Amino acid sequence: MQRPLSLTILSVALGILAILLCGIELFTLYARLSIKHIKALEGNELYVISNSFIDIIYISIIAIAGWAMFKGKFWGVVLFLSWAIPKSVSLVVKSIPFFQLEDYLPGFIYIGMAILLVISIFIPYKQNNRQFLNKETNSSSTLSSITNG
Repeated sequence: MQRPLSLTILSVALGILAILLCGIELFTLYARLSIKHIKALEGNELYVISNSFIDIIYISIIAIAGWAMFKGKFWGVVLFLSWAIPKSVSLVVKSIPFFQLEDYLPGFIYIGMAILLVISIFIPYKQNNRQFLNKETNSSSTLSSITNG
């Protein structure tokens, strides 16, 4: 079965997002560690490095989920949902202070990103995408039913 276009676009978008976020995180780490005149950073270098390391692990979840969905693995959808649902809730919660301060543009940007993320959650559940993602599971269950009788 040929890979559906919507699933391909979502998988590639997740891969590109992971590459961009990893680059941004590495640049941010370099910028934080190269600025030596900030008093707040003294003694906190290990905290900055560990925080960036955790963020890169978080970003790798996005890349692995995109790759797995691209290859047709259903566990990639589960991994994607484990990232997308908390992230969309986080974006909505982050928008609340901006609306309280009457600074609406960042709030609307966060809400827009959350809406796009919620829409992307439903992409793997379209009929042709489910068939593509479940093809491996269906073929193995068919093979086991043939061999067992």
